[in-house]
Amino acid sequence: MQENNQNNYQNSDFLEETEENTPNTQFVPVYIPVKVQTPLEKEKKQIRKNALLVGLSCLLMTGITYIWGAVYFAVMSALGVPYEQAYKMANDPFVLQILQIIISVLMFTLPFIIVFKLGGYKISRTVMLDSPKKEYNLPLILMGIGFCAFANISVSIAGSIFSGFGIDYNVDYGENPNGILGFLISFISTAIVPALVEEFACRGLMLGSLKKYGEGFAIIASSAIFGLIHGNFEQIPFAFLIGIILGFITVKSGSIWLALIIHSFNNAVSVVMSYITKGMTDDLQVIIYNIYLMVALIIGILGIVILSRRDENGFSVKNVKTDCSEWQKNKWFFTHPTIIILVCVCLIESILFFF
Repeated sequence: MQENNQNNYQNSDFLEETEENTPNTQFVPVYIPVKVQTPLEKEKKQIRKNALLVGLSCLLMTGITYIWGAVYFAVMSALGVPYEQAYKMANDPFVLQILQIIISVLMFTLPFIIVFKLGGYKISRTVMLDSPKKEYNLPLILMGIGFCAFANISVSIAGSIFSGFGIDYNVDYGENPNGILGFLISFISTAIVPALVEEFACRGLMLGSLKKYGEGFAIIASSAIFGLIHGNFEQIPFAFLIGIILGFITVKSGSIWLALIIHSFNNAVSVVMSYITKGMTDDLQVIIYNIYLMVALIIGILGIVILSRRDENGFSVKNVKTDCSEWQKNKWFFTHPTIIILVCVCLIESILFFF
């Protein structure tokens, strides 16, 4: 008994010594400060991200225009077609139109779909594929036809300016293939396919991804890029103006379909004019074109009148409340490295037509 008590005392002393010698291990939390982004910083980050997606898509698209020739000749070589024959085939007007269809589809679909999907965008939600608002259909189509007709004048003005300085700014658009079949393939390659794929990429993905920061900003930014990627000083101002009206029509109707119809119609007029005026004197061509412009003017004015009567706010766009100003939005977008590189590439392409 005494021995047990002694052992208990010894154990008690040991525990007391252990408690005294054991360091205080009480947990003390350490707080690591985390920077919280302000709404302004979030908007800047998202707009810069969109600029990256747009710029990268367009640069990849431009890359396709440079590598298509190498791919074409590689395929012809694999099929056993000599280089000289392959070159001659590629310069045939009919074959050239077919190649143009293939290149247009590749340029305006693959890069944009891949880049925007990798960027976290769902294509079906970004591109406005819903039916257009019925009350806007007629006036917007009429306005679009009239505006696009007069935007074509900018091409003539640009040519006149260069001629006035004695500069031969020669943009070779290629020859039209002859015959009914030639007309049909030209119509498809100029009026149908470009309208489909360009509207998908520019008014669909570009404008669609930017409009949450304001429809006005989205229209201007997408139109500027649309103008630049045309790659020559004759078409850049024309495409920019076309982009403005087609962008307005897209956001106003809530759909890309009206813009697609107008784009297709404008290109179709160009194709038809090139065929029906072939062989005519310059004076007669001018008369026919002026008649078309007068008709388009009347149609455009009629569209403006109808729209103003149906909607007193018909010519306004939605202002989205943001923490950043319009100037900041444009600065963040257009100063992104990919956009700057794209601008440089497009300007170099345009300058090369002087030589």
